[in-house]
Amino acid sequence: MTRRLFCLFLAWVAIPVAALAQERHTDQLLVMSGLHQQLEQIETMMKLGIDEAQSKAVAQGLKTAMGATELSRVKAAVSTAFGADVLRQACREAFIERLSAAEEEQVLAWLSTGLGQQITTLEEREDYTSGDEVAKRDAAAKRLAGSLPASRVALLQRLATASLAGEAAATMIINTTIGTTYGVAAATPPLDTTMVDALRKRMEAQRPQMAAYLHQLAVQQYAYTYRSLLNDELERYVAFAESPYGRRYHEATIHALGQAFARGSMQLGLELGTLEKREERSHS
Repeated sequence: MTRRLFCLFLAWVAIPVAALAQERHTDQLLVMSGLHQQLEQIETMMKLGIDEAQSKAVAQGLKTAMGATELSRVKAAVSTAFGADVLRQACREAFIERLSAAEEEQVLAWLSTGLGQQITTLEEREDYTSGDEVAKRDAAAKRLAGSLPASRVALLQRLATASLAGEAAATMIINTTIGTTYGVAAATPPLDTTMVDALRKRMEAQRPQMAAYLHQLAVQQYAYTYRSLLNDELERYVAFAESPYGRRYHEATIHALGQAFARGSMQLGLELGTLEKREERSHS
């Protein structure tokens, strides 16, 4: 065999070897982290918000109240833009892009421990299917957080910082607001982004205060969600979150959801803008 053919043969053999070396377990990561199940709640929460706004608008006789057809179209747009499968795919792409195969394996190894599985179970038990249940849970979380010793609160503060909870929530709120506003503007030509740009500038200026407030809310939520964990168990969870691979995992998740919310909100805004145009034509 000539040297050239030998090199070609080695290259051919190396292809499956390289592929095996980079084998990914992204779907397994989605399931074991609890994201696969938890992402289903986002669509539900958004529809709960729409129903609450609709109920208030109807009760107060506001012009923002929608008819049955319009309400159905908006909810369908939410399902399309924020459905669980859409968000799962966004997470898959972000994990592959932002986590190395080795980091993915490290995260999976931690999630496979008894404590990792216990924490995933606690997170999956969170119920956001009812507005009343959410309100009761928030009140209970606030009361509990206010009664905890400083050492426990310090651990929860570290967890919120390591998981970038405040910044992540602020990013999603900003992306949702800007995306929806831009979508409405795009659906009502001529496209004028003056208001969108001004809104973005104002919200970005408020980001530090918003993130700080949402960080403290996350501490309260964590206090309730992880209330059954012993301090040493919570300390081990914080150590995972603060590790390089734990931080990369949280950063990838936040990036995925931030991008998905930006795209989804624009789609929702386009639907709202279309409905607004239709209503204007019906009154002209």
